[in-house]
Amino acid sequence: MDDSSSNLPPNDSGTVTATATGGLGPVTTHEDPDLDTVDTTLRGGLASNLAVGVRVGRYIIVEFLARGGMGAVYKAYDPELDRRVAIKLVSVSESGRSGDPHASQRLLREAQALARLAHPNVVTIFDVGTFGDDVFIALEYVEGQTLRSWLKDATRSSEEILAHFEAAGQGLAAAHAVGIVHRDFKPDNVVLGDDGRVRVLD
Repeated sequence: MDDSSSNLPPNDSGTVTATATGGLGPVTTHEDPDLDTVDTTLRGGLASNLAVGVRVGRYIIVEFLARGGMGAVYKAYDPELDRRVAIKLVSVSESGRSGDPHASQRLLREAQALARLAHPNVVTIFDVGTFGDDVFIALEYVEGQTLRSWLKDATRSSEEILAHFEAAGQGLAAAHAVGIVHRDFKPDNVVLGDDGRVRVLD
């Protein structure tokens, strides 16, 4: 949503982790690393090259998930709330704003605007901040599949299809109500969680 969104490709299996300004990536099932023993050196400007254990704000990077045109998405751990989150790093240099001395602050304000949106059919933003010259967004970590993958997996009834797209439409309407415009709505940018809830991404 809005100008800070990126389009990260879904994996072949259709299993995704969701980020609220976008991004899809495969979800793995291996255990999280021993977070007490990994390197936690802060490094900025490396949106697609963060090592496991690096701290982004209070969040500890656990796994690289996917990369898009404006940054990268990681699985991370929130030690304060003891939960998994998705971290999206939006790179100033890759956003087309590298010549703007205020680019980081502009991206941060856009992320803050997204964070004000709370709706069950939109992926939730927990936190935003800066990481070196980049902006990070801490998001709800969702396991499920894209709506496109769900449509391909089996023959679906018109009632099921309508219900899921209606739910996505409710999420879009909520975004529009607070001045956020989704610039790339498509089935790849909607996730059907394992909990049965439809959420709009990107």
